[in-house]
Amino acid sequence: MLIAYLIDLPEELLQYALLKLILIGSVFLILIGLLIRFIAEKQAKTESAPLPEEPPVPQQIQTSRNVSGTITQMREIRSAVYGQTKSRYYELAITYDPGNGIQTALIGVRTDGEPLIWNEGDKVRLQVFAQPMLPAAPEDFIESANACGTLPKRGLHFREIGDIPTDETATVIFASDAKAAEALLRKTMPQPAQVSSGHIADDIAKSSGKMLLKDIRRNLLK
Repeated sequence: MLIAYLIDLPEELLQYALLKLILIGSVFLILIGLLIRFIAEKQAKTESAPLPEEPPVPQQIQTSRNVSGTITQMREIRSAVYGQTKSRYYELAITYDPGNGIQTALIGVRTDGEPLIWNEGDKVRLQVFAQPMLPAAPEDFIESANACGTLPKRGLHFREIGDIPTDETATVIFASDAKAAEALLRKTMPQPAQVSSGHIADDIAKSSGKMLLKDIRRNLLK
């Protein structure tokens, strides 16, 4: 009996030592996992912090040109009448050269009751776009090309991008309105999808934990 007990004793001690080693290893893995998650969350929050960068400039603004123009003809088509109408409406013919010859912008401008700040012969800065900012009919381009610095007999089509007046072809605005136009265009630009820092931390923690478990298993099997 004593001999049998002595023979079985090392096996029981080995099993106890192995069980103790497994328990210690489990606690160690849990602590390592918590530490990895803490580090991953901290790193993810740092990486996901917004960078102080200027948002990209819309392509329409990048391809537009800032040019000088001259008001060659102007007329007020309806004056503000106290107690009846508030806005005043002006029609302008503005000549400018975008680089391929003199052209005419036919622009209708509405003010909140104030007289227009320009007169015929004044210089103004224009922002000229490569493509129309609004749907435009072919006849609008034809009439603009044939205007030669004069207003047509008919009334102009008052066109606006938001509250920004544009010419009948929707390719010319006043340069002073360029920043407002850029802000409107930014709102229509597609925004990148954002991933929360918590999800990023979970992904990093899971990936790191799997790699750690693979290394431990590989060492145990050696």
